[in-house]
Amino acid sequence: MTSDGNDETARPPEDAPLVRAFPMPGDLNSSGVIFGGWLLGHIDQAGGSIAWRRAKGRCLLANIDVALVAPVLPGDEVSFHGQEVRRGRSSLHVAITAWRRPRTVDGAILAAKANLVFVAVDEHGRPRLLSA
Repeated sequence: MTSDGNDETARPPEDAPLVRAFPMPGDLNSSGVIFGGWLLGHIDQAGGSIAWRRAKGRCLLANIDVALVAPVLPGDEVSFHGQEVRRGRSSLHVAITAWRRPRTVDGAILAAKANLVFVAVDEHGRPRLLSA
């Protein structure tokens, strides 16, 4: 474990990221690092991508549990990876990891981990059953 709380053996997934983004100086908070809300928005987008595809339709975010592991700096490339981890009658549980890569290095650093719950909804916004 490094001084920033990162596991040195952790590696980003081999699959292509669901979302890849580059934070800009305008995304800084008062501490000089990327605002946590910027990360949350992209985590929601990545999780929603999985949920909508798996549910074959509209889903709403019902719950999110996020750990911000390491700060993200302006100019870092941030890749968001994820997978469905569980399925309920109308809910999908999705795990997302965010990996930051400074422009000048090849390695990636875990920036955030999140577990999200999405609920599949019908055209009236009411929960609907997921198909098998």
